[in-house]
Amino acid sequence: PLFVNWEASIYTGEGEGSATPDSPGFKVNINGANMNLPKNSTINVSAAGGDDQTLRVDYFVNGTKVGESAIAPFSYGINLTLLSGIETENEIKAVEQRKDGTSRIATGYFTVQE
Repeated sequence: PLFVNWEASIYTGEGEGSATPDSPGFKVNINGANMNLPKNSTINVSAAGGDDQTLRVDYFVNGTKVGESAIAPFSYGINLTLLSGIETENEIKAVEQRKDGTSRIATGYFTVQE
């Protein structure tokens, strides 16, 4: 399985994309990581590492946009019962949109009971 070696209940995925060396690291924190969540769960997600150049953070589950946040601390609650396409193993991406037109991406994972 993909998640066997997780040790913490919060998974932080390091950012990737067009971040400059002077930018703080961009991360996604998921409250449901390393747990086998019921299908009726709500996952609370937050993006860390945003700064005064952050316009908003868009959230995607398995490639589908599920919401956005334009106010720091850029958090969002995802109700799994309202989403189609939820699998046993799922990917969540936080995409930071910046004032200069660039973006940074952080990726995390969560599992759902069958």
